[in-house]
Amino acid sequence: MSASILELENVSKHFGGIRAVSSVSVDLREGEIVVITGVHPASAGRIRFLGADVTRQRPFQAARRGLARTFQIVQPFPRMSVLENVAAGALFGGAHASVSDAMEAAREQLDFTGLTAFADRAASALTLAGRKRVELAKSLAMKPKILMLDEVNAGLNSSEIDGALTLIRRVSERGVTILIIEHLMKVVLSLAQRVLVLHHGELIAEGKPSDIVDDPRVIEAYLGEKFARRFKETASHG
Repeated sequence: MSASILELENVSKHFGGIRAVSSVSVDLREGEIVVITGVHPASAGRIRFLGADVTRQRPFQAARRGLARTFQIVQPFPRMSVLENVAAGALFGGAHASVSDAMEAAREQLDFTGLTAFADRAASALTLAGRKRVELAKSLAMKPKILMLDEVNAGLNSSEIDGALTLIRRVSERGVTILIIEHLMKVVLSLAQRVLVLHHGELIAEGKPSDIVDDPRVIEAYLGEKFARRFKETASHG
């Protein structure tokens, strides 16, 4: 079993009386794809990255340690080109010492994500799927050890989701550990190696996708008996 790269110990986050996360403890192992991130500081608990306490780190510190993330609602710099947006990510991550180095890194990520033809276009002119790819390319330009994806498939059609899944698998093959927040079961069941299920802020289940679908707590909270039964039938014929 590979070593833990990220550890959450009794982490909680409250927004007034709302418990978004309640005493969650979990570890992320190097090289995994796991379908749960931290712009808001934890209300309680501790987070360690490669053994160092990063509970109170600032976003730029996270980026320079090798923790990168995308956002569900993509907001590129609208007046900057696609290339400039990705180069900004490279500079923010601190992995490149000059603008010319950052631009070269950005071109590499545009090629990887299939955006080279759009390099000189304004990021705001792209489709939603295109803007999400820009967000991914920007994060990859930071040279992350862990990539956190927040609802990266929200708003995409079936074909666009298939393309995104292929790209995420290619990122994983590069050795990047991936943590995903996701509600689409197509994504969860086809991509994740391990699934963590939160309900009312509490961790109610953890395991392989096939085990999660059998968990009565997950069936009651999310899936419903009909979906769980259909998934099992599909799996048995697959």
